[in-house]
Amino acid sequence: MTGSTQKPLRRPDVEVSEVGPGHVLVDRASGDAHVINDTALALWELCDGRTARAEMVDAICELFSAPRDRVDGDVRATLDEFERLGLLARSVVDEDDRHA
Repeated sequence: MTGSTQKPLRRPDVEVSEVGPGHVLVDRASGDAHVINDTALALWELCDGRTARAEMVDAICELFSAPRDRVDGDVRATLDEFERLGLLARSVVDEDDRHA
C-alpha cells in the first residue's frame, strides 16, 4: 500500500477504544486488540476511503508539526501495518492510476 494516491478504507467492524491515556483498535471479528499512539489514531481516522496517502501525510504534518520526510515514511509503515493486521477493508485507487 505504498502508492500516494491509494485511499485506504478501515474495516467497519474494527472499533477504537480508549484505554487509560491511549487507544486500542479492537477487531471484533478476531477479538484481536492493537495498541496505537495518537499519530496512528489520527491516521486511522483518515482511512475513510476518500483520503489519499499523500493527503494523509499532509494532515499528519500539519497536526503534529512534523517534518514531511519523516512523516511520509511513518505513514507508509503504519498503513502497511494496518493492512498486514487485516484492519483495512480495501485500498481504493484513483481511476487515473488504474490507466497509468
